[in-house]
Amino acid sequence: MAYQVAVCNHLQHPFKNEKAGDQWVADFMRRHRSLSLRTPETTSIARSQGFNRVSALRFFTLLREQVEKHHFKVDDIYNVDETAVKTSASKPPKIIAQTGKRQVGVISSLEKGALITSLVCCSATGQFIPPALIFVRKRLPPALLDREPPGTLGLVSDSGWVNSAVLLQWMKFFVERVTPSNEH
Repeated sequence: MAYQVAVCNHLQHPFKNEKAGDQWVADFMRRHRSLSLRTPETTSIARSQGFNRVSALRFFTLLREQVEKHHFKVDDIYNVDETAVKTSASKPPKIIAQTGKRQVGVISSLEKGALITSLVCCSATGQFIPPALIFVRKRLPPALLDREPPGTLGLVSDSGWVNSAVLLQWMKFFVERVTPSNEH
């Protein structure tokens, strides 16, 4: 990109083979200490196209309309999100080891792990309801919910993702926890 910027702006440059070299990058980073080399988080094209100024403004306009129409209080507003949790790490975490030690190992499982979907819900005031975990199964053995947060809802689906049956079960769970009424 540095080469392209230099060419577009008719700037003299030392670049060869239409790219900046390693030394140029090192010098650039030294001149710009507020920048650092980071590993980016992946974002799908659909998500990046769906999250833009127009979509965000539309969402908040619709939210404002509903708050004004129904006189919702801040603690009446909830957000729920679905995310996948992998049961085993894809790469080991960094650890602190003695300087000069050549080999540092970690015991790891050979299994690839499975994905478990979690549904997490929180009010605008920070009040969480217990999470729901969705497993790829036909039936839910109670042992799968050992050591989970109190009140966690265990669900199953063929894909491990939310489907209409799972959503209905979760909505009933949500209503039991939030206890809505005509006034609230």
